[in-house]
Amino acid sequence: NQFSAACWHFAEHLTDIAEAKNETIVPFGLVASHWGGTMVEHWQPNSTLNAGVCKNNSGGDYAPWQNGRWDIDSGGLYNGMVRPFLNMTIRGALWYQGENNVFQCHGANSTLQHGRDSGGPLACGSIADSTGYACMMKNLIDTWREGWSVEPGTSDPSFPFGLVSLAGGTS
Repeated sequence: NQFSAACWHFAEHLTDIAEAKNETIVPFGLVASHWGGTMVEHWQPNSTLNAGVCKNNSGGDYAPWQNGRWDIDSGGLYNGMVRPFLNMTIRGALWYQGENNVFQCHGANSTLQHGRDSGGPLACGSIADSTGYACMMKNLIDTWREGWSVEPGTSDPSFPFGLVSLAGGTS
Protein backbone atom coordinates (compact mmCIF):
# COMPACT_ATOMS: atom_id res chain seq x y z
CA ASN A 1 0.00 0.00 0.00
CA GLN A 2 3.04 2.31 -0.10
CA PHE A 3 3.21 2.36 -3.89
CA SER A 4 1.08 4.19 -6.41
CA ALA A 5 -1.07 2.47 -9.02
CA ALA A 6 1.37 3.71 -11.67
CA CYS A 7 4.22 1.92 -9.89
CA TRP A 8 2.22 -1.29 -9.54
CA HIS A 9 1.17 -1.28 -13.21
CA PHE A 10 4.73 -0.47 -14.30
CA ALA A 11 5.90 -3.67 -12.55
CA GLU A 12 3.06 -5.57 -14.27
CA HIS A 13 4.19 -4.16 -17.63
CA LEU A 14 7.79 -5.21 -16.97
CA THR A 15 6.52 -8.72 -16.25
CA ASP A 16 4.62 -8.68 -19.56
CA ILE A 17 7.83 -7.61 -21.37
CA ALA A 18 9.78 -10.49 -19.78
CA GLU A 19 7.01 -12.91 -20.69
CA ALA A 20 6.99 -11.70 -24.32
CA LYS A 21 10.76 -12.32 -24.45
CA ASN A 22 10.23 -15.87 -23.09
CA GLU A 23 12.32 -15.00 -20.03
CA THR A 24 11.86 -16.81 -16.75
CA ILE A 25 9.24 -14.91 -14.80
CA VAL A 26 10.40 -13.99 -11.33
CA PRO A 27 8.52 -11.94 -8.77
CA PHE A 28 9.34 -8.24 -8.88
CA GLY A 29 10.31 -6.36 -5.77
CA LEU A 30 9.43 -2.71 -5.67
CA VAL A 31 11.99 -0.40 -4.07
CA ALA A 32 10.92 3.04 -2.89
CA SER A 33 13.67 5.61 -2.72
CA HIS A 34 12.04 8.99 -2.28
CA TRP A 35 12.26 12.32 -0.52
CA GLY A 36 9.62 14.97 -0.92
CA GLY A 37 10.38 18.51 -1.97
CA THR A 38 13.58 17.73 -3.85
CA MET A 39 15.02 18.71 -7.20
CA VAL A 40 16.44 16.59 -10.03
CA GLU A 41 19.97 17.79 -9.17
CA HIS A 42 19.78 16.11 -5.75
CA TRP A 43 19.44 12.69 -7.39
CA GLN A 44 22.55 12.82 -9.61
CA PRO A 45 26.21 12.32 -8.69
CA ASN A 46 28.16 15.55 -8.25
CA SER A 47 30.69 14.34 -10.82
CA THR A 48 28.08 14.65 -13.59
CA LEU A 49 26.64 17.88 -12.20
CA ASN A 50 30.07 19.50 -12.14
CA ALA A 51 31.06 18.20 -15.59
CA GLY A 52 29.24 21.05 -17.33
CA VAL A 53 27.02 18.73 -19.38
CA CYS A 54 23.97 20.91 -18.78
CA LYS A 55 23.62 24.68 -18.90
CA ASN A 56 21.00 26.60 -16.99
CA ASN A 57 17.68 27.27 -18.66
CA SER A 58 18.96 30.49 -20.22
CA GLY A 59 22.05 28.78 -21.68
CA GLY A 60 24.44 30.11 -19.03
CA ASP A 61 26.78 28.10 -16.84
CA TYR A 62 25.14 25.71 -14.42
CA ALA A 63 25.68 26.69 -10.77
CA PRO A 64 25.14 23.71 -8.41
CA TRP A 65 24.89 25.99 -5.36
CA GLN A 66 21.63 27.39 -6.74
CA ASN A 67 19.96 24.00 -6.35
CA GLY A 68 20.78 23.18 -2.75
CA ARG A 69 18.27 23.09 0.04
CA TRP A 70 19.16 23.99 3.59
CA ASP A 71 19.28 20.26 4.40
CA ILE A 72 20.31 18.66 1.08
CA ASP A 73 23.20 19.47 -1.23
CA SER A 74 23.15 18.74 -4.95
CA GLY A 75 24.08 15.08 -5.40
CA GLY A 76 23.28 14.25 -1.77
CA LEU A 77 20.31 11.98 -2.39
CA TYR A 78 22.13 10.12 -5.15
CA ASN A 79 24.86 9.17 -2.69
CA GLY A 80 22.48 8.16 0.07
CA MET A 81 19.39 6.83 -1.70
CA VAL A 82 20.46 5.62 -5.17
CA ARG A 83 24.10 4.50 -4.98
CA PRO A 84 23.38 1.85 -2.26
CA PHE A 85 21.06 0.05 -4.71
CA LEU A 86 23.47 -0.03 -7.68
CA ASN A 87 24.55 -3.57 -6.75
CA MET A 88 21.02 -4.81 -7.46
CA THR A 89 19.71 -5.85 -10.86
CA ILE A 90 16.73 -3.75 -11.81
CA ARG A 91 14.27 -4.00 -14.70
CA GLY A 92 13.12 -0.38 -14.78
CA ALA A 93 12.68 2.87 -12.87
CA LEU A 94 9.91 5.38 -12.36
CA TRP A 95 10.63 9.03 -11.67
CA TYR A 96 8.10 11.08 -9.70
CA GLN A 97 9.51 14.59 -9.57
CA GLY A 98 9.58 17.86 -11.38
CA GLU A 99 7.35 20.24 -9.51
CA ASN A 100 10.27 21.53 -7.43
CA ASN A 101 12.23 22.44 -10.55
CA VAL A 102 9.30 24.34 -12.07
CA PHE A 103 10.60 27.71 -10.82
CA GLN A 104 13.60 27.24 -13.14
CA CYS A 105 11.31 27.22 -16.18
CA HIS A 106 10.55 30.40 -18.09
CA GLY A 107 7.02 31.48 -17.31
CA ALA A 108 4.53 32.59 -19.89
CA ASN A 109 4.99 36.22 -18.78
CA SER A 110 8.80 36.28 -18.96
CA THR A 111 10.82 37.56 -21.90
CA LEU A 112 11.76 35.44 -24.88
CA GLN A 113 14.69 33.07 -24.34
CA HIS A 114 16.82 32.03 -27.31
CA GLY A 115 14.16 33.54 -29.60
CA ARG A 116 11.54 31.06 -28.38
CA ASP A 117 8.21 31.65 -26.71
CA SER A 118 9.22 31.34 -23.07
CA GLY A 119 5.96 29.70 -22.03
CA GLY A 120 6.03 27.08 -24.77
CA PRO A 121 7.27 23.50 -24.86
CA LEU A 122 10.91 24.55 -24.43
CA ALA A 123 10.23 26.65 -21.31
CA CYS A 124 11.97 24.06 -19.14
CA GLY A 125 15.00 23.65 -21.34
CA SER A 126 16.01 21.52 -24.27
CA ILE A 127 18.01 18.33 -24.65
CA ALA A 128 19.24 19.57 -28.04
CA ASP A 129 20.54 22.80 -26.45
CA SER A 130 21.76 20.99 -23.29
CA THR A 131 19.75 23.38 -21.13
CA GLY A 132 17.52 23.29 -18.08
CA TYR A 133 15.43 20.53 -16.59
CA ALA A 134 15.21 18.68 -19.91
CA CYS A 135 18.99 18.26 -19.99
CA MET A 136 19.17 17.43 -16.27
CA MET A 137 16.53 14.73 -16.73
CA LYS A 138 18.42 13.17 -19.66
CA ASN A 139 21.59 13.35 -17.59
CA LEU A 140 19.86 11.60 -14.67
CA ILE A 141 18.51 8.80 -16.87
CA ASP A 142 21.88 8.25 -18.58
CA THR A 143 23.73 8.26 -15.24
CA TRP A 144 21.33 5.82 -13.60
CA ARG A 145 21.35 3.45 -16.58
CA GLU A 146 25.15 3.52 -16.66
CA GLY A 147 25.42 2.88 -12.91
CA TRP A 148 23.03 -0.05 -12.86
CA SER A 149 24.43 -1.74 -15.97
CA VAL A 150 28.15 -1.40 -15.20
CA GLU A 151 28.29 -5.16 -14.53
CA PRO A 152 27.51 -7.02 -17.77
CA GLY A 153 24.52 -9.35 -17.62
CA THR A 154 22.76 -7.46 -14.82
CA SER A 155 20.50 -4.49 -15.52
CA ASP A 156 19.81 -3.75 -19.17
CA PRO A 157 21.74 -0.58 -20.14
CA SER A 158 18.55 0.76 -21.73
CA PHE A 159 16.10 -0.34 -19.02
CA PRO A 160 12.68 1.38 -19.16
CA PHE A 161 12.63 4.69 -17.34
CA GLY A 162 9.15 6.11 -16.80
CA LEU A 163 8.41 9.74 -15.99
CA VAL A 164 5.37 10.49 -13.85
CA SER A 165 4.46 14.17 -14.00
CA LEU A 166 3.35 15.93 -10.86
CA ALA A 167 1.60 19.28 -10.86
CA GLY A 168 3.63 22.02 -9.24
CA GLY A 169 2.14 24.42 -6.72
CA THR A 170 -0.95 22.34 -5.95
CA SER A 171 -2.11 20.09 -3.16
